[in-house]
Amino acid sequence: MKNHGKSIRNILLAVSLFLFLTAQSQSVKPNARLYQSFSKEYIENLLKTKPEQISYLNYFLDNSYYVVSLKSEKPIEGIDIQTLQNTLSKVKFSEINYDKNSFNILKYNFYFEEYSALTYIWKEAGIAIVLRPEKHIKEDFKLLNK
Repeated sequence: MKNHGKSIRNILLAVSLFLFLTAQSQSVKPNARLYQSFSKEYIENLLKTKPEQISYLNYFLDNSYYVVSLKSEKPIEGIDIQTLQNTLSKVKFSEINYDKNSFNILKYNFYFEEYSALTYIWKEAGIAIVLRPEKHIKEDFKLLNK
């Protein structure tokens, strides 16, 4: 009889764990901009196998960089996006204006340093895009998801 009680408890534990993981993966909604950079199949696979990766990518879209106006009093130095586009064929900078809600940092081949920030100058939009260090992005994401 004792083994029967353990079996039921193990089954209930397994079912609870399954329901928890299913609910957790369903609560993560991929940002629409992810579909501009990844295939639908890849995103659906991540939702099933690693929903935390979708959460991280959603976070990354808006928190991996910040924007500074080029009209500030101090001149801002950095890599010119136009120069970058001419040198690296993978970078096709199509936007003319910056809109935080539609800008997709994942569409471009920006280089992220692990420990230091990099600045890209976007003259047409009148801004500089400052890429946060990769280590800081990951640490901040972990803090938010504790």
